[in-house]
Amino acid sequence: MPRRPAVLVFSLAALSCSAPPPVREQLTTLACYDGQPVMSPDGRFIAYVSTQSGDRHIWLYDVEEKTVGPLTANEGSDESPSFSPDNESIVFASRIGGQSDLWLITQREELTQLTNTEGMDEFSPSWSADGRFVYFVRARGAGSFELCRLVPFRAATVEVLRNDSVDLDRPVSCPSTGLLYFQRREGERETLYTMNIHSGSFRRFTSGACDFLHPSVSPDGKRLAFVSNASGRFQVYITSADQFRPVRITEDSMEYTHPSWTTDGASILVGAATDWDIRVIDVDSQRDSVLVAASGDEKTPVPGPDGRFVLFI
Repeated sequence: MPRRPAVLVFSLAALSCSAPPPVREQLTTLACYDGQPVMSPDGRFIAYVSTQSGDRHIWLYDVEEKTVGPLTANEGSDESPSFSPDNESIVFASRIGGQSDLWLITQREELTQLTNTEGMDEFSPSWSADGRFVYFVRARGAGSFELCRLVPFRAATVEVLRNDSVDLDRPVSCPSTGLLYFQRREGERETLYTMNIHSGSFRRFTSGACDFLHPSVSPDGKRLAFVSNASGRFQVYITSADQFRPVRITEDSMEYTHPSWTTDGASILVGAATDWDIRVIDVDSQRDSVLVAASGDEKTPVPGPDGRFVLFI
């Protein structure tokens, strides 16, 4: 029987030589799917997707009280929770009505449907850093995609930013550059594109006949980390957030996925696809070390906002 994913938390004290030994704590233990963890900006709550009650639903873990409970319980499956910057709300995708729509739920469990476009799926919701907008992707059917945004706390009118004929995914906004980064599939390749959220200009950000995946904006908004197989294996690269000047910061001996900046911008957490351990890369020295090594497959590290913890599957 395949191993089931679980959410764990690990102390980032492991980054300091003088710190006490790090502590690894397993947050979920039931024989079900637990994944897609996100931490609230204040570090108080962890939202994640779990099948412990049947379909996939959003569950909430209280870090201080060490209690957990369901945040959603509906007829459809829920995916991709994302906390608002003010900690008060979570946007997520749900198939309550059969198709994938966007919904908003507050910590008081007040539920609001944000989208309901007949015959279309909305997915991959992501908040802007100032909390004004939710960016997402809408699929109108085979070969028809839209990059969209809406204002979640008003009448949720969808603004279409881009119509496209190929797959779009993972919109990530950067307030310092005014750019929205997203993945765009061109033939068999995944590329990174940008859209200027003020002018609407749209351009390919990366160059080269290879794949570019998993964009992550640094805390100061000046750099972008991503993985690419330009060297033959998926390696971690860093570039300026406004110009594509990639610098590879990992060696060819391993492959990496899902880079994620630590809160101070000094390091990048990654999943090592070769041995499925969590590794941390010092940006200045470009040295990497193992942060989590266990008998299972560890992946998708997410740093806590206060720098003390990292979440992973």
